[in-house]
Amino acid sequence: MSDLVTVADVERYINVQNVNAVLLARLVTSASEFIEAYLSRRILLSTFTDVRDGNGHDQLMMINIPVVSVLSVLVGSVQIPEAPAPEPGGAINPPGYSWDDMSVYLGGGAVFAKGRRNVVITYESGFSVVPAAIQQATIDLVVRKYGERTREGVDTKTVAGEAITYSQKDMSDNTKTLLAPYNTVAPVLR
Repeated sequence: MSDLVTVADVERYINVQNVNAVLLARLVTSASEFIEAYLSRRILLSTFTDVRDGNGHDQLMMINIPVVSVLSVLVGSVQIPEAPAPEPGGAINPPGYSWDDMSVYLGGGAVFAKGRRNVVITYESGFSVVPAAIQQATIDLVVRKYGERTREGVDTKTVAGEAITYSQKDMSDNTKTLLAPYNTVAPVLR
């Protein structure tokens, strides 16, 4: 797991002198881990090996997206080669595997044979650069936690006769909105 922003990113955002850089570094790591857990995915480019049940179809949706490359596909004991690049006038559905950002496909009439844990796919997934919305969500979480450090355990306080109530949410609605496009939802396959 890598941090999704730098301490310098947070310092530029809050624009305050004499911040505790060690504390900010810890908060950046914590916020980065929180976001990846919330989204149920790694953000930065990583290699994954998924062991899956064959479904009897020519498509398997991958657990980690976006898929950037597929390194190998094994169905049972058969190593499936990568399908050749389409050529004008060539086969429409050539044998081998292909992929898009969400799924791996088998061509030439092949299917992921039904079975328990009989499909092994090694692939790369994630972003080479953290998307701006995820960076901002991470900064928002760090700034929120940094501000809360002086009021730990206080829900409400009264200042000059007025009650101030602090939010007890893990993250703001704005932060959730920034993360929503990257939230992993389990697909329904028919």
